[in-house]
Amino acid sequence: MEHAGYNVSNSYLLKGNITKELADNRGYVRLLFKVSDTQEPSYNGCISNATLSGKKVTNIGPSALCDLRNQATGYSTLNSSVPFLNADNQTLQTQNLNGISTKQKYAQLQMHYEFGGGITVDDNARVARMSGTFAVQFYGAGATAGALGAGQSFVYANGPKKGQTFTGAYVSNSASVHTNMDHMDHVANDLAVSYKSEGDGPKFDLKLGWFYDSQRIAENWHSNSSTVEAIGNSPAQLDLVSGLNGTGTLLAASGQSSFNQGWNQNFDTTFVINAPYADLNVDLGQLNIDGSIREELFHGSGWAQGSSGNVAGTKAVVQTDPRTGLQVTTLIPYYAYDGTKENINFSESATNWSIGALFKATPSLSLFGRASHGTRFVADRLTRSSPSWFAGDGSLNAAGLASARAPVTQYEVGLKNRGNLGGGRYTIELTGFYSKYSISSQEISATNCFNILGVNTPTCVISGKYKDYGLELFSTYRNGGFNLVLSATYDKSKVAASQVATFKTSPNIPDLSYSGLISYDVADTASVGLSVTGQSSVLGGDGNSYPGSRVFGAFIKVSPVKNIELGLQAYNLFDTFALQGAAGFTDATHINASGAQGRSIKASVKVSF
Repeated sequence: MEHAGYNVSNSYLLKGNITKELADNRGYVRLLFKVSDTQEPSYNGCISNATLSGKKVTNIGPSALCDLRNQATGYSTLNSSVPFLNADNQTLQTQNLNGISTKQKYAQLQMHYEFGGGITVDDNARVARMSGTFAVQFYGAGATAGALGAGQSFVYANGPKKGQTFTGAYVSNSASVHTNMDHMDHVANDLAVSYKSEGDGPKFDLKLGWFYDSQRIAENWHSNSSTVEAIGNSPAQLDLVSGLNGTGTLLAASGQSSFNQGWNQNFDTTFVINAPYADLNVDLGQLNIDGSIREELFHGSGWAQGSSGNVAGTKAVVQTDPRTGLQVTTLIPYYAYDGTKENINFSESATNWSIGALFKATPSLSLFGRASHGTRFVADRLTRSSPSWFAGDGSLNAAGLASARAPVTQYEVGLKNRGNLGGGRYTIELTGFYSKYSISSQEISATNCFNILGVNTPTCVISGKYKDYGLELFSTYRNGGFNLVLSATYDKSKVAASQVATFKTSPNIPDLSYSGLISYDVADTASVGLSVTGQSSVLGGDGNSYPGSRVFGAFIKVSPVKNIELGLQAYNLFDTFALQGAAGFTDATHINASGAQGRSIKASVKVSF
């Protein structure tokens, strides 16, 4: 478990429903509601040890500076809040680095009514009001010398070494980010009429429906250039100064050397989907055939604006010099929302379809296949590409028309089998798949761009294509109180960084991922189990091969009396240092890595009534 040193988890959730059964068992009307207020951390990796031999990475583990299993590098009592310049470029405010905070209120109305004669009407409507913030200190360790300009140095901005010259070999010279998610509201409705055939002859089900969804996305993003210690235990903020050995003029305030540099953007957009659809399922005894078609009508409106990339001015910050304790005024450069404003007003459409069949070869063996095609529209990530994908009137230009769609085509074949084995019952499902898809998206994070495409650039427009093929396995076995569940996916994924580039192995996607659960039930009073999740080695964005990992868990549940269940659950039972996700070398012996949290134990009490 990672320890922040202060409370970064503070959440509550209240939800419920009321159901009214209709006369003559014709159906029901149900009202659902939910109110939540959450604040949860977003974890970063940290600098870890590693050895590189050729292209193979080995000996990965905690470094003397940080252990990602139990240290929260982005959360520190010495770095729990930082100054940010508000969207007006005038107001300086202090923002707590408290992770991801959300507020949500929604009401949902469900209706189901059976007219008789096989005809049923269903309607599912939801109205939601959502907002939140994202505030975190990102982590990216590197050599101290690489973060300094000529003749500059760092001093401790706070903590027990406040005012002293920083002499460490590594700093985290990344970004502190504050995002206001002012509006994430949406309204949705799904209305469908179904007919189920009755009587003799082939059986079929037909559904005709209309789906509507409208979501508003209004946010403003702020990203400061920020420097902190590259350690996992209470890292302090570091102030840049103009001279060597901690001398000269302060060039930072609370570790922040610029305001709104990097991911500075402001947008207010609304995206509406209207989608008529039809589903048909035909049962011919041994053969079952199904098909569906959906016409996606998509409309986007609003505006987006970012930074021109040029310093807009300086903000005078009155602060206490950590070296002398005297008040000084520091001029911090800031960036503004002064880029070209993009108008958004476009409509697009796409036809999605799926067709499948299942053949019951024997009572215990079935063969199946499916082909499907779908399109997702890129929405808010179309904005702020360079050059722009929008014309002056908000319509999509040629580049936008080529990039607005993210099509996916997939083919599947497989088998399902079940039967008796060793006095118990087993099921097994094996699926072979092939898929290809394209995506275009403006990616603000250099790290994400590197991990997705293996391209190293401050920001990038992802306009790539993928293809995958592989096998999926899902199996179960039950014998008395003994239960076993095994699943695995073998996936060969290829990516091309552009529509005309050649394919190469996708970074950070393992060829093999798997999970298993073995448990034993003692009558209705207790259950005990052991689980494992793991993956094979992965190719990093840097072209190096990183080792696979596996994490074990365990649980026990006991019901001492009726309607009461006591539980104890352990994650990462053996406190394994398990690399997961992205990694990259900072020097010959260290990597910036993310991984599984260390051993954590959770107790629970469940009351049913």
